[in-house]
Amino acid sequence: MIFNMKTVDKKFQQAFKAYMLVLLMSMVSISQAQENEYDISSIIYLPDNYQPSSKDEIHLFLLTEKTFKRPYTGIKEIKRAVTGGDGEKVHFVIRGVEEGVYALRCYLDENNNGELDTFLMIPTEPWCLSWKEGQRKVPPRFKNISFEVKKDISKNLYLKD
Repeated sequence: MIFNMKTVDKKFQQAFKAYMLVLLMSMVSISQAQENEYDISSIIYLPDNYQPSSKDEIHLFLLTEKTFKRPYTGIKEIKRAVTGGDGEKVHFVIRGVEEGVYALRCYLDENNNGELDTFLMIPTEPWCLSWKEGQRKVPPRFKNISFEVKKDISKNLYLKD
């Protein structure tokens, strides 16, 4: 239905113009928000001689400096059964990530208990972090594993026993 603005009363005209302005502004802000969001794609390489089990699951966490010190957490978490990979690697994509500094934490949950199992604080399941080249230090610090997101980015992770 098309309105002839000359025949419509003043209050309706004002309300209609305000509605159209709000609609236009929200469309612009949505497009700007989508322009500032990026994807982090990751290829996670499984340990050598890995034999998949039907209960194995990979947990991948997107970390900020604030969430880094809390285990099994992050601002985003993705879980995937290992059977979805090609036997040597599993692909992940974390979508809608804003510009900033992040890190990745990953582990292979071999017994599906939702935790990285340890013995005397040493991991007994394969795990990894988004280590910077030459910065693999234990205990890890956020600066050793962080990376900047300003565009779509790809990070390779290598699970080790």
